[in-house]
Amino acid sequence: MFDHRLRPSASFGVRPDGDGGIALVYRGERTFDAESFTVTVDGREGERLFAAAHDRLEDGDAVAIDGVFRRILVEWTEPDEPMHVGTVFLRRVLSFEIDGSALLFAGEGEWPAASLSVTVDGAAVDGFSGTVSNGDAVSLDAATGDAVAVEFVADGESKTVFEGTVHPPFEFDLSYDAAAGEATLTSETDAELDPERLRVISPSGEFTGETTRWAGSHDTVEAGDSVTLDVGEDTELLVVVHEAWDAHVELPVEG
Repeated sequence: MFDHRLRPSASFGVRPDGDGGIALVYRGERTFDAESFTVTVDGREGERLFAAAHDRLEDGDAVAIDGVFRRILVEWTEPDEPMHVGTVFLRRVLSFEIDGSALLFAGEGEWPAASLSVTVDGAAVDGFSGTVSNGDAVSLDAATGDAVAVEFVADGESKTVFEGTVHPPFEFDLSYDAAAGEATLTSETDAELDPERLRVISPSGEFTGETTRWAGSHDTVEAGDSVTLDVGEDTELLVVVHEAWDAHVELPVEG
């Protein structure tokens, strides 16, 4: 039988529960029977967690999540066929970026700094303080190549939510010779780069040459070093990627 009911206007997120744990929160204008939602945490059997705490589900209602999760799925079971209505990934909520030697919180919501443990090359360092929200940053006593990790701690459990490498701004220049069908990439990064870690991809076209890595022509790549690639006529963009730094730069191919 065809079920004509539309997906409900509902969203779900997470926030600190105030007792050192995590709460799953419903957001939406509509009021639901709390019994009609199941919550699945990290692939375990779905539970009607909202129904255990609420009769009706209204905007802002929340329920505690035991421990630290990786992924939460929410299903609406009122239709004949259960309908997926929400997914929460902890790494997306607690998202971080490396900006030079600073660690930047690029995630969602406000979180107690005490729940975030920062390490550099495996050693604990002073991290955030107070409450952490989007845009907050902390300077790290770290050098290029140092590994930075952030663990989230709740209910006595912890999970790694970020891993990255300290690096200077990753910068390249591109000059394009349309007549020759060649693009020359020049490093403007203020550091010596391992050519084995560099690759070039073209989301918008195909290379016509064979050289897609710097390793064939350089032992190390320094600022000012260049490599020339044959590119197809339909190539509109080249992306230089540093595989170890999780960094990339997008370069338009323009005549």
